[in-house]
Parts: sequence; structure tokens; C-alpha cells
Amino acid sequence: MFEIILILTLIFVAATIMLALTAKAGQPTIAGYIIAGFIITFFVEGENLVDLVQLGILFLAFIMGVRSGSEDVLVIAKNGLKITVILLPVIFIVAFGLAWLLGLNYLNATYFSIAASLSSTFIETDLKTDFKELNLVHRKLAESINVIEDFIAIIILLLISIVPLTAQSVGMSLGFGIILFFLSLLIRQKVFPWLARLVKQSSEFIMLLGLSFLAGFIGLCVLFDVSIIVGAFAAGIALSKSPYNIKLLDTMGSLNEFFSAIFFVTLGALVKQPDLEFIVYSLLIILITLIVKPLLTMQLITWEGYNKRTAVNTALQLDHVSEFALMIAIQASLMGFINSSLFNAIIIASVITFIVSSYTSRYNGHIFNVVQRFIHQGRTVHDEQDAKVFANLDHHVIVVGYGIKGRSIVKALHSNEHAVLVIDNDPLHYESLRTSKIPFLLMDAHDEITWKTAMVNKARLIVVTPHIQTVSETVLRLDTEASIIVSSYDILDARHLLSLGSAYVNVPFILACDDIKKAVISALNSNPDDFRKLNQKELQRQKSDED
Repeated sequence: MFEIILILTLIFVAATIMLALTAKAGQPTIAGYIIAGFIITFFVEGENLVDLVQLGILFLAFIMGVRSGSEDVLVIAKNGLKITVILLPVIFIVAFGLAWLLGLNYLNATYFSIAASLSSTFIETDLKTDFKELNLVHRKLAESINVIEDFIAIIILLLISIVPLTAQSVGMSLGFGIILFFLSLLIRQKVFPWLARLVKQSSEFIMLLGLSFLAGFIGLCVLFDVSIIVGAFAAGIALSKSPYNIKLLDTMGSLNEFFSAIFFVTLGALVKQPDLEFIVYSLLIILITLIVKPLLTMQLITWEGYNKRTAVNTALQLDHVSEFALMIAIQASLMGFINSSLFNAIIIASVITFIVSSYTSRYNGHIFNVVQRFIHQGRTVHDEQDAKVFANLDHHVIVVGYGIKGRSIVKALHSNEHAVLVIDNDPLHYESLRTSKIPFLLMDAHDEITWKTAMVNKARLIVVTPHIQTVSETVLRLDTEASIIVSSYDILDARHLLSLGSAYVNVPFILACDDIKKAVISALNSNPDDFRKLNQKELQRQKSDED
């Protein structure tokens, strides 16, 4: 007990110091955690940290299960399925072939290929569940791909824990896995929503429910002698019903950061001194994960009808080794199934790709400018529309984004007989837009050609509904006489957008959905300067309340 307390003390002291330094330097949190892991290796043997790494992965698997089972991810999963069915086999075959050429046996080549093929969406959040980004197209698409990858990893974890490996034992473990997930789906649909309503969605009770179900599912896995990671993920799925999962994720924030710190610091501490074999294996995994897989992902996504920016942003959320792949390697190492050099290579490849991925997500705009020329754009559904529709537009309102808020605004504008054009980058909205006979462009709002096609020089008003700073700034730089309404989650960012010339900034916790509809109609009938001054007063009042 004393040894565990000492190790945890070292972990959090080192993590706190490095977090302070990385925050001051403006660097990603993950980099600070992993460097802290390197530091504590001077005081603790890496072998003593394996259990703590598993503990960290256990909780992260639970959180990923809560997020992966949400309705938004499941709705878009069919698009992720098409991409993943091609992506995973190609990457796996390439990786397996390289591993076999390097002299690895079939079992170790399989572990090598799993590490190179699988990824997860937890890393790109930089250890925080960023709710304001959960509805972005590339986030939903990346999560839908990872839902499939996560289920594949869960099946592998089920199989790898089977000893001895016989037809009977495989059948029993797979049967238990199926029962476990049917149980989680039953709880998700009926039990968890009922319990959440029963306790009136109390934050404390929701958190206790989450921890209770997590402990219960882990207990079942211990009873049937299968990986507890499987139980943690299944418990997360059981608690993934919207909107209760958002409340759970919010209440679990502190625990999430606690276990994330344990995971990433101990992972950094497991890195060994390299030898030649170790270096070759890790370099190949890194090459496939950071370059080959993202480039193939980008091309597959554009062939599905998404624009290049969505393709790049999605791919840059998949450019790291999966925590589940790491757990598979740890499980194989504990059972003596994996080459020690390969195991250490997977550890260092995980560390490096975690750090690099935290930077590629941050600088995705710069990366897009470099790689877009190498991506071939596939079909685009807006090509099917009659160009005359756009040529005849005049004095119209352009609405960017056709989510819940965008649809509500379009409906309000139609009821007031205003001409509307919608710009959206999600192909899943195509059928809804086409059947409603609303002029639309399924294009990227960042691109100049989009605004030329939208006849922005003739527009009366532009309304940006997504809370994406780069989109808002792009619109505010347009050469147009139209009034512009944008959106922001942050008051300081909102005041900055006002200074750039926005007539109004929608801040969700200040302005409800019905209020933004009224604001749009008011913008069409008010003096832009008066309208801007009203918004400045609202933001100033909110800032004063916070202070």
C-alpha cells in the first residue's frame, strides 16, 4: 500500500510541475504528462507501473464507451463503416507484410499490425471532453470510425484472454461478450434513463450510478475470467444514452483527468532504452500511423463526398496508436505471447504518436494547406444542382450550417418570406436539403470558391451557426456589404469577433435557440450599428456578472 501511495505521489508531483511548464509554454497537456513519466523513471522501476497503466486505460475505456454510444455517433456510423471496411484491411495487410519481412512470426506480426492499424478519438481531445466540438462533422466522422475500431479491439481482448485456446473456451468467451453487450444495450435503452429521471438527473447520483455500473460490469468480467477492459467499455455503452451521457461526462470530468494523468505519466515511464530491433519496429509503426493511414483516410473520406478540409481534420484525429491496441500489447506481454522488443516498440510508438497527434490536431489548418494538393476530390453532391438557382440569387440570406439551430433559422426566414441559401459540409444533410427544395451548397465555408458560388456580393445577411472561430473569421474577411451574425462559446472571442465587424455574436448560454431566430429577423430590420451596440452591452453585462 505504501509503495502505491509513493508512486502516485511521484506521478502527481511530476505531472503538476510539467503541466505548469507546458501551460506556460502553450504546449499540449499530453506532452507534459509523458515527460513527467520520463522523470519518475529515475525513482520507480517501470515494471511496477504496468498495473497503473491498466488502471488508467480501464477508466479511459469507460469514458470512450460513454461517448461512443451516443446517438450522434451512431447516426453517422454508416459512413464510418464504408471507410473503415476499406481502411483497416489495407493498413493491416501493409503492416503485416512489413512485419513478416522483418522476420516476426505470425502472432507477433499480428500484434504489430494491430498497433499500426487501430486508433481512438480520446487523444485529440487533449484530455478534455470538448462538448462544443462534439457536433462538428469531422469529430462525428472520426468517432464513428473509432467506434468500429473499438469494437474490433474489444473482440481481440476477449480472445487474447482465453487460455487454453480451444473451440469451447472461445465459444464461451464470445458468448459472454455478446451477453454483456446485450445487457449494456438493455440498460442503455431502459434502465439508465429511468434511473436518471428517478433521481431528477442529480449530478451526484448520476456519477454514483456511473461508478456503480462500472464496478458491476468489471465484477462480471472477473467472474467469467475475461479482460476487465471489455467490462469497462460495455459499462460505458450502457450509460451512453443522450442526453444523460452528457451529464455523466460532465460529472466525471475530475476523475477523467485523474486517471488520464495516471495513464499518460506511467506510459512515459514504461519507455525503455532502445536497441536496433526496437528502433526499427517503432519507426515502422510510427510511419504507418502518422503518414500512411492518414493519407489513405483522407482520400477515402473525399471519395465519400466530404470536402478536403473535413477529410484532413478527420484523418488528423486518427494519427496515433489506440489505447486499446496498447492494452492488447500489455495483455499479450503479461501472458508471454509477444516479443519483448516489439512490446517496447509499441510503447514508444504510442508515446511518440500521442505527442505528435496533440500537435497535428492543434495545427490542422497549416497541415491542410500542405497536404490538400495531394488529395483527389471525389464526387460532390452539389454538382447535381442547377447553377441557375445561384445565378438568380439576390438580396438573400446565407445560413452556414444546417444543424438544429440552422434549420430553425431557415424555417423562421421562410415564414417571413426571405430568400435563403444554406452552406453546409455534411453529406448527411443532403437529402433533407434536397427534399425541402432549399438552395444549398455542400461545400467548405473556409473556401473562397464557396462564397463566390453563393453570390456573397449580393447577399443581405450572413448567419454562421457553427461555433468555429476560423469559419467566423473567414466570413468576416469577405468583401461584402452584408451584415454578419456569427457564433462563439467564449465571451472574449465574441468581443473579438465584434471588433472584426460582426453585427452580432450568438453566445449559446446567453442566447437561446428561439432568441437567435429573433435576432436574425431583427438584423434584417435594424440599423447594423445599433444592433452591434446592443450585442456589446449584452456581452459586457455577462462579463460583469462573471467577474
